[in-house]
Amino acid sequence: MTFEDARQDPGRRETAATDYFRNKTQKKLYDEFRPVVSASMDEVGVTRSYKKMVGKYATLPLAGKTESVDLDHHVTTKALDGLFLVLGQEGRRRSAPTRRPG
Repeated sequence: MTFEDARQDPGRRETAATDYFRNKTQKKLYDEFRPVVSASMDEVGVTRSYKKMVGKYATLPLAGKTESVDLDHHVTTKALDGLFLVLGQEGRRRSAPTRRPG
């Protein structure tokens, strides 16, 4: 992270390190997480249940065209969103001034 990166957007200084980390590692983390997420969802039957549900929905009158969601992509992306959210919250907590009893 450069000094200029840290100076930009004062409202985001608390999460600057997290934002930088996310920018530099998200693709690699996604590539590592996705096979694990996919295997876990297959193991517990999430994908099978989702496909079954979408199939039933498609048969309903007036349901219209249904677009299937890449469930592995969606869950992996949301897991990483959650990871970086928690890291950002921790960054804010650590950068907040400590209050002394008084």
